Amino acid sequence: MRVSTVNLESSGLVGYISPVLGNLSSLEVLDMSNNSFHGVIPDLGQKLSNLKELHLWGNQLIGPIPTSLGNCSKLKFLDLGLNNLNGSVPLQLGKLSSLQRLFLYDNFLTSSRDLPFLTALINCSSLKTLYLGYNHLAEDLSPSIGNLSTQLSVLSLQQNLIGGRIPQEIGNLTKLIMINFTGNALTGPIPSELKMLEDLERLYLGQNKLQGPIPWEIGDFSRSLGLLSLSFNQLSGQIPPTIGKLTQLRHLQLNNNKFNGTIPLSLGNCQLLELVDLSHNNLTGNIPREVAGLNNLQFYFNLSWNSLHGSLPAEITKLVMVQGIDLSGNQLSGEIPIGIGSCTNLEYLNLSHNKFEGPIPLSISRLQYLEIVDLSYNNKLSGKIPKREPFRNLTAPPFKVEPRLCGEGGFLYPGCPIAGSPGEAPEGSPGGLRDLHNLFKYMIYAIPSLVIYCLYIFFLYKYTFPKKNVEPSMQFPHPRISYKELSTATNGFDKANLLGVGSVGSVYKGVLDAGTLIAVKVLNLENEAAHKSFNTECQVLSKTRHRNIIKAITSCSNLDFKGLVFEFMANGNLERHLHCAGNCNFGDVCKMNLQTRLQIATDVARGLAYLHHDCSIQVVHCDLKPNNILLDFNMTTRIADFGNAQILSENSMISFSASTTLKGAPGYIAPEYGVGARISTKGDVYSYGILLLEMLTGKRPTHQMFADGLSLRMWVSMAFTDRISEVVDDSLFLCNGSFTNTTCSCLIQLIRVALLCSKDSPKDRPSMAEIVELLESIEDMFEGRTMDSIYQYDLYQMVNSKRWARDLALKDQSTSTFQSTS
Repeated sequence: MRVSTVNLESSGLVGYISPVLGNLSSLEVLDMSNNSFHGVIPDLGQKLSNLKELHLWGNQLIGPIPTSLGNCSKLKFLDLGLNNLNGSVPLQLGKLSSLQRLFLYDNFLTSSRDLPFLTALINCSSLKTLYLGYNHLAEDLSPSIGNLSTQLSVLSLQQNLIGGRIPQEIGNLTKLIMINFTGNALTGPIPSELKMLEDLERLYLGQNKLQGPIPWEIGDFSRSLGLLSLSFNQLSGQIPPTIGKLTQLRHLQLNNNKFNGTIPLSLGNCQLLELVDLSHNNLTGNIPREVAGLNNLQFYFNLSWNSLHGSLPAEITKLVMVQGIDLSGNQLSGEIPIGIGSCTNLEYLNLSHNKFEGPIPLSISRLQYLEIVDLSYNNKLSGKIPKREPFRNLTAPPFKVEPRLCGEGGFLYPGCPIAGSPGEAPEGSPGGLRDLHNLFKYMIYAIPSLVIYCLYIFFLYKYTFPKKNVEPSMQFPHPRISYKELSTATNGFDKANLLGVGSVGSVYKGVLDAGTLIAVKVLNLENEAAHKSFNTECQVLSKTRHRNIIKAITSCSNLDFKGLVFEFMANGNLERHLHCAGNCNFGDVCKMNLQTRLQIATDVARGLAYLHHDCSIQVVHCDLKPNNILLDFNMTTRIADFGNAQILSENSMISFSASTTLKGAPGYIAPEYGVGARISTKGDVYSYGILLLEMLTGKRPTHQMFADGLSLRMWVSMAFTDRISEVVDDSLFLCNGSFTNTTCSCLIQLIRVALLCSKDSPKDRPSMAEIVELLESIEDMFEGRTMDSIYQYDLYQMVNSKRWARDLALKDQSTSTFQSTS
């Protein structure tokens, strides 16, 4: 028997990897990723000469990378990331002439002088992706890096110990889309030869020791560059005005350098910017109106700790989506714009250490998500602190004590004076003893606030604003839980309790003192995306209440730890049931009969319809896939993992390109997102259609058979309807025995719905509310509540009345195909 594929991904396996696997001489794909295997990697490469893919990421493997892997001459994909491997990267990997993707990230790999393995990889002429981040690689980059494959599109060496200069020869790698050298010890200038990389989309050079100016040639990236991160270096000089030619730029991080001069007016040409951080530099002059009015900003706008002066442009009130504004530590003057309350998504506002004067705008009280607002250390701010939300519920004073400020409702401020009250002297009258009394009164109020403020400045300096992302206000069913309680509940986050590992964190099973089973999602705070993911998930889950949406019980959050506590889902995720890879018995397989799949599909549709149409906030999930569909003890469905979700509003102008902020899993992402379309609910509809096809066929959209232009949708569409039995999941026949006409009709209608949802054009897809109608009609037919002929007529009328289904053919083909097969 020839075995070509062994897929044990995410199967909960432990123990050693058996060298017996080496006897499977015909093996082409070996996937044992995301388990708990330990020990060393056996010398499989001695015998597996046909191996094309080896996936072992997400285990606990130790020891060196076997040199014998260099004998797997057909190997195209090697992923050993997220393990505990040590030693050097073997030079023998350079013999893999067919290698296209090499992932060795997050291990303990070391290197010798000039990183010789990079020179060895020159022979891998097909190499497209190289991920070596989060290791202990040291020494300097060799100029030979410029001789790597001309097909290389991703080069990631972040968070190592690499020093020396960035070789100018890197300009030879003209197909590069992403360079990530963050968190090393690189020195010298940014080479102007980077202008040769005309397709470069993301450039990460932050947290190094780079010096000199930004090359004026930066503008030559204008066609593609979407992310530029140069923060925490020693760069100097002026920010070149040519940066305004980067019209595709979405993230700009130049903070913590030595830049001087003014903010270039041309930056206002970068209308797609979502994040701007120029803080902790030596910038002077005014804030250009063109820059203050970048109304696509949605993360943060940070110009703090420079020497900017002049008034705050009124255009800043156009930042309706931005979550953080920090202009502290400058010399800005004048009044705070009265329309600042238009920035409705603000969570963090810091205007401290400036020269602002005049009244505090009452419009600030409309900012319902605001968590921190700091107006301290300004010259002449005066007036009443708003007593309405969000200030009423804040436990610490959001404004630092100022002599001219007064407040109401439990703040550490003097109450606002009442006209004619005892002890209130008319304006201009002598103070006398009253002034001395007030001095002591203000000292009593100020001292505790001063202590709070000093602690605040310390932590702000230590962790910096961009990494601190403020957690939104949450109203979960139970009080916050401590880290100690969570550690006890999970037995110290023991790996035996590990339920799964995701892109931004891990999930553990736990038991509270009361015996309640919980699932704890622990964010990996070393991943910058984890902060944003945590905040987004909190914001969504604190505002959603639905039977088919995962319920967050409480949270735990401090500077060193962030975790969310959920109800425990006894039946795990849908991925486990659809793709059990031979590790489940017959009973487990039959949990996923057609009736159960229909129930799950309908539950998911109802949950999405709630998010899109009925929730107090309109939410697009952006990452719908089987891993994020959870099942409780009776197989009731919960949609989970809202870390990538997007909250829409009537004024939303959200758009993005695939190169910078594309969200979702490969195979499930709507095609319009790949060409820069805005995030919309129709993107979730597409993902739902692919998910439904996967549930009915048992095939992932990323299955190796879908290549050379063939996709899961195309495969099903070509078989619909006369050869539909060829694509339906075999286990459906196994568990259902024989198919009745009603069952066959139900299955065909489900496939029709899936094909409708996954149409290429968003306008041709139904809404989730319409999908729920369709599925409920199919449920009625399946359970005998309607006759087939009546059902067919009703569905025909419903579908033909919709523009999105104008070309849908509803006439059934013969169902004999199913019956003969079963």
